[in-house]
Amino acid sequence: MGANGENMASIDDVLNLPQRRILMPTRNLIMDQHEQIINKFFDEFLGNRKNFIHSNTSYPKMDIIEDDTYFRIRCAVPGLYKEDLDIEIVKESKLLTIKGSAKDSGYDPSKFHFHLKELKNSAFTRTIQFPEYIDMEANPLVTLDNGILYLAFNKIVHKEEEPKETVKKITIK
Repeated sequence: MGANGENMASIDDVLNLPQRRILMPTRNLIMDQHEQIINKFFDEFLGNRKNFIHSNTSYPKMDIIEDDTYFRIRCAVPGLYKEDLDIEIVKESKLLTIKGSAKDSGYDPSKFHFHLKELKNSAFTRTIQFPEYIDMEANPLVTLDNGILYLAFNKIVHKEEEPKETVKKITIK
């Protein structure tokens, strides 16, 4: 209010900028742009990140590693049991999909008063594109231990055969 009790104009009205609030970026927009910049940086310099990840989520968190024999995946799935997980492979397209669903804590809300309730029903899906050298015919090794899902897939190992010398006698006629 002004000195005489009248309403004073806001700075937006004085500057004729009523759209200013609409044009200001939101926190989510800034974070999305930041994530895109970071992803582009890693994709350009590491090159293979986008070959594996085909989902719009980053849950469950995972590690993808390999050695001479296996292509391995570790997923953090805390609180889930093997019955809560569904793992599928499409051999032709070399896609692995991991689906999971976390169930509620199981307490009946009519019998208990919750002071804080953060554990809810939730579900996730994550799909990974395998490289060409993964053997999709062999059964993978899969275990679930202490909230970590371990998967190990055989790699196709091309054995280089040493060229055999073939000696052929040539006779003079």
